[in-house]
Amino acid sequence: MQMQERLEAQTSRQASLRAAQTPLRTQLRLSEQLQRQAALRAAGTPLQTQICLEEQAECQAAFRAIEMPLQTQIRLEEQAQQQAVNRVRDTAEQLQARRIVHAEMQTEHRRNFMHNNWSIFNDSGLQYDPSINYHNHPLIVIGLMIKKCQFCDV
Repeated sequence: MQMQERLEAQTSRQASLRAAQTPLRTQLRLSEQLQRQAALRAAGTPLQTQICLEEQAECQAAFRAIEMPLQTQIRLEEQAQQQAVNRVRDTAEQLQARRIVHAEMQTEHRRNFMHNNWSIFNDSGLQYDPSINYHNHPLIVIGLMIKKCQFCDV
């Protein structure tokens, strides 16, 4: 409980200090913070980066788990506004790069989806499985049986 009170007091102090900062001082503080973070990332190994990303994901998941619906809505609205601002600032090259990355992600997603859906049919050959509803599967087309085998006339 003491830790929670201490964190709340620290958060309150930081909010007061930042509210009193001049815009120039705020910009300088953020610039210094970005430089420190960039230096730390550059010095880190891929394993450290992976560990850091996993820890961030865990913290974010814990934070969102205790988040109230109103807080979630506010956060999502703020993210949407920030994304809109970032998109307006984007250059044509950044926009094109983002579109390329998005297209690559969609292609990978489609490839994984198709692979996962087809995997139940791998190596099945002519082994009919009555538990699989072949007629309703979106990847299978069962047509009319109008062709005959050239070897056995079936």
